[in-house]
Amino acid sequence: MKSHTPLLILASLLVVATPSLSREIDLEKPSSKLRRFASDVIFEVEAGDREKYSKRLPEAVIVTFHGQPQPKATAEKHLADFLDLTGTKKIDKAVEGTKSATIEIYFGSQAELAKAAEEIDRQITLERGYTYWTWWDEEKTINRAVVFVATDKLSGLALEDRLIEQLFGVFGLPARSNEFDESCLSSEEKVLTTLQPIDKALLTFYYRAVPAGTKPRDFDKIFRDQWKKTR
Repeated sequence: MKSHTPLLILASLLVVATPSLSREIDLEKPSSKLRRFASDVIFEVEAGDREKYSKRLPEAVIVTFHGQPQPKATAEKHLADFLDLTGTKKIDKAVEGTKSATIEIYFGSQAELAKAAEEIDRQITLERGYTYWTWWDEEKTINRAVVFVATDKLSGLALEDRLIEQLFGVFGLPARSNEFDESCLSSEEKVLTTLQPIDKALLTFYYRAVPAGTKPRDFDKIFRDQWKKTR
């Protein structure tokens, strides 16, 4: 079993993105810029790996929420978007013959979450008040994930922004890119509380066309051949 925490970027100032900051991106053409963006956010060398691989959830997930009800409702809303775009099914319990993963999402004070995280794995830390952790099998299919968001450190728009960031990690997109600012996956720190058009396009493409365990050297051909087919 292997696990990792995400590479998170420190920022002294978060800028709330407004529609005036956005520009329209041509998502129909499989451009080099889009390819670099996708490659940037999919591939990362993580704990236990010697080289980069794509990692994804299986076809079904079992989701459990822990803690406060108000952020749970927010998490359910955003999780539903991710599930819809990726074609991943939410089920109540494991079904024989169906590969599934468990996702646990925790909300509460930082002290409460630190205790819960330590019981799962002592390597999990919450210095920033939020993190996620994933486990995957030999085929690079994610079979377990946990998310922690401390509600005494984050609230409102900032909480939503960080929650979306953690969900991207859970769905196998652990890294950031400098290619597009108009994305929740941009290296530039902006507060974005909804998935942007480029984020939706990437999630759809990734789960329709990129198998778990894909290496970077095989990704270019997949992107060229499949990007337009998933639009």
